[in-house]
This record gives sequence, C-alpha cells and structure tokens, in this order.
Amino acid sequence: MSSRIRVLTVGMTEPFNRALGSHPEVELHITADPQATEHAARSLAGIVRGVVPYRLARHKIDLSAAATLRWAVREYRPDVLQIYLARDLAAALLATTCLRNPPQLASFRGIQRRVSLFDPGDSLTFGHPRVGIHLCASHAVRQAMLESGLAASRCHTVYDTYRTTPTLGRAALSAWNIPPNALVVGCIANMRRVKGVDLLLRAVLECNDLEICLVLIGQILDREVQTLVEDPRLRDRVRLLGFQGEAASLISGADLFVMPSRSEGLCVALLEAMSHGVCAIVSEAGGMKEVVRDGQDGIVVPREDVAALAKAIRTLCLDADLRRYYAQSAAKRVAGEFSGRRLAERVVDSYRAAMAAARPERNHLWRTTLGRHLWRRG
Repeated sequence: MSSRIRVLTVGMTEPFNRALGSHPEVELHITADPQATEHAARSLAGIVRGVVPYRLARHKIDLSAAATLRWAVREYRPDVLQIYLARDLAAALLATTCLRNPPQLASFRGIQRRVSLFDPGDSLTFGHPRVGIHLCASHAVRQAMLESGLAASRCHTVYDTYRTTPTLGRAALSAWNIPPNALVVGCIANMRRVKGVDLLLRAVLECNDLEICLVLIGQILDREVQTLVEDPRLRDRVRLLGFQGEAASLISGADLFVMPSRSEGLCVALLEAMSHGVCAIVSEAGGMKEVVRDGQDGIVVPREDVAALAKAIRTLCLDADLRRYYAQSAAKRVAGEFSGRRLAERVVDSYRAAMAAARPERNHLWRTTLGRHLWRRG
C-alpha cells in the first residue's frame, strides 16, 4: 500500500471533493458530467489530479454507467471508489465485479432510514457485502446503519462539511421588502413534510405579538405548508424566496435559523447558517443535536413540539445578547469540528482502517472460470 491513497469519487459534493483533495495523503480523481468536466477541473485546479466524464446512473442497473466506472477503475487504479448516490453505488458494484484487485468501495450515507436486506434496492447498494465502508453523516445515521445489522467496523461517522460563501448580512435580503425592525427568522429546505416547516409556521402564529418576518428559501412540496403561508395572519409576515443558488449567503441576513425537522441525518444548510454567525434553533431529530449543543450554540427543542419551538423563538427574539452569544459559539463550532479539514481527516482515517482490515483478495469471483474470462477481457 502506497503512502498516498488514490481515491476516485463519484457524485460527491464539491465541498467534499475540495476537502478530500486538499489532504496531503490523498491523490484524488473525481467524476463530473461530460458537459461540466472543464468547469470542474478549473474550480478544483491544484486539488484534483483528473476529472472523469461520467453521467450519473439513471437507475440501479445502468450498464453504461457501470462500463464507464469499470474503465475509470482500470485506468486510474484507485485504492478507494467513493460513491454518493445509491444508484451509482449499484453501478460501481457491477463495474468492479470479477476484477482481480478491486478498489475498496465506500458509500456516503446522509439519511437516518434503516437499511433493509429484504429490500432489493438496499441489497444492491448499502446492504451489499462488497461495500467495505459506509461513511455516515452523523452518529444518528451510523446508529441506524448498526440497527440494520451492518458491522460496526464498516460504519464510520465522518460528518459533512459546508461551502464557504460571502457573509452579506441584512443587505442580502433587501430585495424582499423586509421590515427594518423585524426579527428575521430563516429556513432553507425543500419543504417536504419531513422538514417540519408547517411546525415553524404554526410557531410563528403563536408569536403573533412579536415583529417577526419569516424567510423561507426553497421549493414548497408540502400542501400543508402551502395552505399555512396563505393564512391571512401570516401572509404579510412570510417571504417566499423559492430556490436560490446562493441561499447560504442570503441566510446570513437572518437573525435566527430554524430547522424543525421530523427526521434529519445532518442538515448542511444548518452548518452554512452557523458558519455565518446565525443563531440556530433545531429539533432534536437525527444529527442536528450533535451539531447544536443546547444552551451553548443555540436551542434544541423536541420534535413536533410547536409550543417549545414558539417559546425558543420568543426567548431569542427578546434577548439580543443571548442571540449574539449563541451565534458566536455556533460560528466557532462549525469552523472547528465541521470544517473541510476535519472531514478529510476523518475520511482518511476511515479509509486507512478499512484498507488495513481488508484481506488481499476481497473479491474471490476472479478465481472462477467466468471470473478469469471477464478479468482477461477487462
């Protein structure tokens, strides 16, 4: 094993690639859409060794995607093939079948749902025995994997990181007619029921005596949220910004960031808001309570508890000093524990442990007559 780990990432986020490629022990290649390879190479110049043109798998049995990955593995000989999406993980498993010296396959798991070995989709991806390591976005995600029956040695909490964006402050929201004296409560999400934005709207209704402006960034995909924002008592207090490419910079103009999810692996939007020094209120769902230490970096409330959420909003609305204290602590916390450098350190440690534990011949199918035939053909 060489001193540097050769890694090929498939579908991983730009912050992940940037962090991992900056680690001195990693030689990184990445995949990118064929129309975006030049842009990816420019944006990560000096960080990645090469960019492989690759269209993300359309489904879990995508022979074209598998063929591209097989070529890339044979061309670049990675030690680790790091995959983000489940369908690309299935393509990677197909691509590395019957290779004599296959790379270590690593998944990234960001949701808290358990894996079921009785689900054909899971058995082709996260539950497959040839996936040697699962990088988990939080301890809550890892616990769900362990409860699914996966070995603890294969599941590693690495957390996630965030993209650094300019802090624009209240000026970032000037186009949306925010009342000058209002406390701005922000939330970034594709507003499905699991995100609990309906709970946030109900909590704001309970704070009707306070001057609050609620800024919602993202698509509304929950009928209850759509009904609530049309309530006459809320209509003038809510700003719907829709999808925004620079959502993180916009949220820097908020006084509070609230994420009342019913379930959450780890919310990257929360990390982005905290990095801008925005005070946070979150539910105890999933990994968010691992990020926000209650009473130190913000306030953690029980899931689906509108009264507790309204009380937290009221408390911070009326206490500017407490908001500033939490905001300063939050910014220091994410800059330290959830930085790209810390992510890369955890990931590399996980790779090293998995590679040391792996037997030299992880895939014995090459020994069969069919395996040797396929291996010779490449």
